[in-house]
Amino acid sequence: RTAAELEARMAIPAALTVAVGSKNPCKVKAVRLAFSDAFPTCQLKISPFDVASGVSDQPMSEEETKQGAENRAKAAAAAFAQAGESGPDFAVGLEGGVGRCGEGLDCFAYMAVLAPSRPLGLANPSTSRTASFLLPPVITRLMDKEGLELGDADDKIFSRVNSKHRDGTVGILTKGVIGRSVFYRHAL
Repeated sequence: RTAAELEARMAIPAALTVAVGSKNPCKVKAVRLAFSDAFPTCQLKISPFDVASGVSDQPMSEEETKQGAENRAKAAAAAFAQAGESGPDFAVGLEGGVGRCGEGLDCFAYMAVLAPSRPLGLANPSTSRTASFLLPPVITRLMDKEGLELGDADDKIFSRVNSKHRDGTVGILTKGVIGRSVFYRHAL
């Protein structure tokens, strides 16, 4: 292909559809922010879907977390098509997880993006990872000893309700300087 042909195929349309593999408001907001950053002139149609990650409710490794994000992206694309639409321009999966770091747990998330209907589309997910941070020992103990998910451990320690649908652990620990949506936005 010539450079001109490639450039024409990569032209940004006036509108883009993005299927999100979650209805969690933090995740949907992160997708909206990231895609607005990447495509500032596009009208975005963000369609969230409640899809299964295919992994544990609390992924406990890099591999499991990445797989959850990839599964969510694929499931979001399928749910979008099943809803009667031809297919999204992009499908996104976001999955938060933790992994062992010595005696503690690191917190991070994986993002997966598919572009099934774009001219140069990605048939397989492209993935990225957020930064990570070490969880406080009290949260690690609750997760290890009581088998709690991170969000539930946060709620118990910090006397909150449903923090994983709000600013998440990162928001609590940074006193709102970095919320969960912003944490995910940069990786997207």
